[in-house]
Amino acid sequence: KFKLKNILIRKIKIYWDKLHGFDFHPTIKSEDLNLNPDVIYNSSPSASYQLSKLFNSQKFTEKDSIIDIGCGKGSILRILLKYPFKKIGGIEISETIFNICLKNFSKIKDNRVTIFYTDARFFNDYDNYNYYYAYNPCSENIFDEIIKNIVLNATNNKTFIYCNAKWDSVLQKYGFIFDNKYFDEWGNPINIYSLIKNKNI
Repeated sequence: KFKLKNILIRKIKIYWDKLHGFDFHPTIKSEDLNLNPDVIYNSSPSASYQLSKLFNSQKFTEKDSIIDIGCGKGSILRILLKYPFKKIGGIEISETIFNICLKNFSKIKDNRVTIFYTDARFFNDYDNYNYYYAYNPCSENIFDEIIKNIVLNATNNKTFIYCNAKWDSVLQKYGFIFDNKYFDEWGNPINIYSLIKNKNI
């Protein structure tokens, strides 16, 4: 019953987006993007009412910046536009999905949003953000490299919001401390972690 309700809500979202010229919600399998499904997971939206409640609890300000690691078509980025971030970023490894995301945000036109077409392991500007979001986009080994990159270059406090938190031990390995737990509409855990680099911030 619970699952059927979520599927119906997803179909309504897809229909609404189509009417307005957007493409945020249909899932695309990794194989269809010529990506290894054991390493890079499906492009699937994680935007939900539960995530909005979590974001509301964070008390974001104009000093904060956030980046979605594996942003897909940008469903989370669209939710984040409701908050007073200075910068909102998204990283996407698939050129096909990247172009869909660009097209979506060309209609929205908010200059706080920047989409990066790159491998998240080699992204050079993580320290320009103090919030990170990820919907379990990749294998444990790749996630390890991403988190290592973030921590080695961190000069200020960080918060990591991790939906479907499968590799949370990686965050703890690099010094992130568990803060709180929520659940998405499918029952997946959404964990929040903090990395303290400067107690004066």
